[in-house]
Amino acid sequence: MSLEEIWSGTEDARNRQQELVEKKDAMDKMGVTSSEFKTAYEKYVNALNEAKKTAEDMDTSIDAMEAAVKDMGGDISPLEAARGELADLRTGFDVSADMLKMQGRVPITADIK
Repeated sequence: MSLEEIWSGTEDARNRQQELVEKKDAMDKMGVTSSEFKTAYEKYVNALNEAKKTAEDMDTSIDAMEAAVKDMGGDISPLEAARGELADLRTGFDVSADMLKMQGRVPITADIK
């Protein structure tokens, strides 16, 4: 993975984060007992997990690149900047998932028999 691909992936992750904020805003208008909310919640949590996994994979690529650049005596500061950006995004994805749970915004279903 090249540095350009990492920056592009970071930009994609930022865009994904904005899309997820919009999805959460839409979910905030739904009742937690509705089937629409349950579907939206599942899609939202899956998207958060996918975004976090992508950021983690990119971080692994940065580790490999950083080692190679260090071996060549190159400047690793762009890689460190990318790592910091990815760390912020991962934290944002984690916080977003946790906030729903803390706010009690999880699907509520009842099996009344």
